[in-house]
Amino acid sequence: MNKKLTSLTLILVLISCGGGGDDLEVTQTEPIEQFANWSPDFSEQTSNFTQTRTGTQGSQQTRTIVVTSSSISTDSDEETVELDINNDDDLFEDIEVVITTYTGSENLGSHQQTTYNVTEDNDMGLRVGNNFYSLLNGVLEDYGPADDGCDGCDTTEEECNLILSCQGNTLYNLDLTLFSEGISFSSSNGFSGEGQSVSLELWGSKQNDLLEGTYSDYINRFNSLYQTNFSHIDFVEVVEQTNEESVLENWIDEQFDCGGLFDGSSTQTICNFYNVLNLASSNNSFELNGSPDSGTNAFEFINGEFLLSKGEDDRYTLKMTNGRTVDNLPISLYFKGYLGYNNVDSNKNSNAKTKKREKVNYFNISLDH
Repeated sequence: MNKKLTSLTLILVLISCGGGGDDLEVTQTEPIEQFANWSPDFSEQTSNFTQTRTGTQGSQQTRTIVVTSSSISTDSDEETVELDINNDDDLFEDIEVVITTYTGSENLGSHQQTTYNVTEDNDMGLRVGNNFYSLLNGVLEDYGPADDGCDGCDTTEEECNLILSCQGNTLYNLDLTLFSEGISFSSSNGFSGEGQSVSLELWGSKQNDLLEGTYSDYINRFNSLYQTNFSHIDFVEVVEQTNEESVLENWIDEQFDCGGLFDGSSTQTICNFYNVLNLASSNNSFELNGSPDSGTNAFEFINGEFLLSKGEDDRYTLKMTNGRTVDNLPISLYFKGYLGYNNVDSNKNSNAKTKKREKVNYFNISLDH
């Protein structure tokens, strides 16, 4: 009996499993479309642009990327960035370095671009009117501390040779001459040859070297201090052949000698004049066709300036703007390089010191003691 029940059960199971195959339902899942990266990458775009991407089933998506920017700028020069921005075979130009940061929307990050703008094209030399004259070398001639050198009333030689000192600073005189190819200089023989040159008489409180900073012009300082209205044409000799004194020199002789307006002026008068970075482009100012010892072309600043700086490598940078010659021609100057040095003050065999002292003693006054 049990065997019959077992067989019957097996038959029923087999019948159940084998029937109804056509009614079985199978559920299938649609594949998910995969997309590639957005293109193009945000690497150098500086304005809004469109990105696209394509899916594995051929779909295409687009989006607009908004690019914003911000910039910072600094002043520099070609030599610092080691680039000849204007391709003129020198590295003298003043430039503006602009770093612009561009940022993309959709969290794409940012990138930077650097651009360079020439703010001033500096050619090493002297420009007078429409003409340019190259300058190659330079030399400092050190005449040491300034003394009174007075010819005033009731003063002794000792008093007139008193070293000038203002607010504890001794005043030193160094002449700067820049010159072109064709001219040479030695401490024993001075200048020789012919070419272009510029001579400047500088005063400051640093011994054996020039102070860095902005130098004032001699005539402007003189007019400001003494309420006069002289120009450099009044500074040069009236008749060079007869060695007559200039209008300015005659005025100084009259006003600073005995009985003059500024007779017996105090030390402070001298301090007000010389205790600044002071420059005199005197009657030996620039020479275009000869030796620096024979120049007679004077200039002055109008509203300009003379800047002097010295790098860690001991090279000087000199820059003058907004000058005028006595013939009213615009004059500017740029020089970058090393300067020779000649200690005239310690050269006992040189007559240059005596000659120089006579030239620079503009004020015949005695100091209050």
